[in-house]
Amino acid sequence: MLYKLDDKLPGCRLSQEEWEALREMTIPYEGHLKEMDLAPVKQRFSELREKYGSGENEGICWLCGTSPVRVRGMGLCRACYRYFFEYGKGLRRCGRVQGNKYSNTLCSVCGERPAITLGMCRRCYHLRQKNGLKDAQEVSDFLNRGNGVLKNARE
Repeated sequence: MLYKLDDKLPGCRLSQEEWEALREMTIPYEGHLKEMDLAPVKQRFSELREKYGSGENEGICWLCGTSPVRVRGMGLCRACYRYFFEYGKGLRRCGRVQGNKYSNTLCSVCGERPAITLGMCRRCYHLRQKNGLKDAQEVSDFLNRGNGVLKNARE
């Protein structure tokens, strides 16, 4: 199965409806953690831990499916906890997590190779860095203007 940018991670235990509801709930917190009351989010995370973090799933993060769980009160691994509560970036999701584990997502720019980070493959990500572009949309616009050619990242 191929995942799109901002889909839930492959190991996530939430249903699609639960994922979308949680995503909608947490969007206002992205970048604004210090000014907002986190009690509703912490309460929801604890409820999800109760639902998905017991029995055979004890000690496995309900958001990404990795183990061991470091933040026991919410059932999250350290990476998921830090991404939301320390970095203020929202929920970990496809295209926002770097690594080959999540490489079954196609690049949002070229659509040919697996996306490794920010929804882009290594080549498109390298083109983004090399030309000082911000995101996948700017890389796509840059290529459409005829300014760049996708080559191997090493060239």
